[in-house]
Amino acid sequence: AAVADRLETGGRSVVYCPDNELGSEEDLHRTDFGRKLMEFIADADLLFHDARYLDEDMPEFKGRGHSCPGDAARLAASAGVRKLILFHADARYSRERLEAAAAGLRDSLRKRGESLAVEWPQAGARYSL
Repeated sequence: AAVADRLETGGRSVVYCPDNELGSEEDLHRTDFGRKLMEFIADADLLFHDARYLDEDMPEFKGRGHSCPGDAARLAASAGVRKLILFHADARYSRERLEAAAAGLRDSLRKRGESLAVEWPQAGARYSL
């Protein structure tokens, strides 16, 4: 389970969801938690979501309460989120490796016809709604 915050102002919304292990896409649609989380983030303009481990490493860390970029993107795309900011990456990953993972994810989303924007935050970055 996770604690998430949603801020709405001027017809725009931001959701912050740290330390959240999503599980499979099937789990999101099948479980009460998954359905409630998708409703909570539905149509958010900006979602900040935990992505501590890269997709290929997630099986090793399953059950530790964190997600991976692929799971976060599936959640965001299913809920109609416009932009996903991945954060809380494990320190073992270089900036280059994180950027490569995000680029691969963006390519995969584009091939599926998804318009979700995905990125890792940059130091000092500002996000406007």
